[in-house]
Amino acid sequence: MTTALKQAQQSLEQNDLHEAAVAYRDMRAALDYLGRKDPQARALRQTAAEVIAAAELSDVSLFDLFREAVETTSRSGAAAWSDAFRNNYRGAWVVIDADVSLLSGVAADRTYRVDFPLVIGSERARIVTGLPGLQRVIPEVSARRVVFAAQLDEFRHEPFHSEGDWCVVLRPGTSVLWSSPETLKKVGIEPDEELQRVLAEQARLLEDYQ
Repeated sequence: MTTALKQAQQSLEQNDLHEAAVAYRDMRAALDYLGRKDPQARALRQTAAEVIAAAELSDVSLFDLFREAVETTSRSGAAAWSDAFRNNYRGAWVVIDADVSLLSGVAADRTYRVDFPLVIGSERARIVTGLPGLQRVIPEVSARRVVFAAQLDEFRHEPFHSEGDWCVVLRPGTSVLWSSPETLKKVGIEPDEELQRVLAEQARLLEDYQ
């Protein structure tokens, strides 16, 4: 495990996210094999999750993805867009910094509204997710700013929905609550003072719940 960790840290310092992700996966597998659940192991798993998400980040922003969805559907139909999304984008990671609030559901089956406006002309898209990891940080009565990553699962057209013509679905079970300013910089986001405060609070919550 020591070798994998050194390789992971070295690759990360060199901004080689692909190699860092490979090494962090190996290190995480070693931690699982050893059954380690101590604070250091939890911190390493958290870093591994953030690095893997950064390494597999979608090459296309949600805004550009939405534009492609609208244009492809308009030109070739919903089935063509569904195929394009499945072949090119499904499973890619996105990092989202937005206010998140509880939408519905009991503790075991909650869904959340992500206030991340996606608008092209008269077309609107919404992000509604049931990601379990958000239960740690979202109060039941108000919204909270959250920085998290998740994998794309669907981007479907729902032309008659009252809250938007499109729905972005994030893959259940893939949420990563972000905690490190340094790994966030690897995806091109330079945290300001307020964002650093949010990340520090999320790091504290992760320690409390793990």
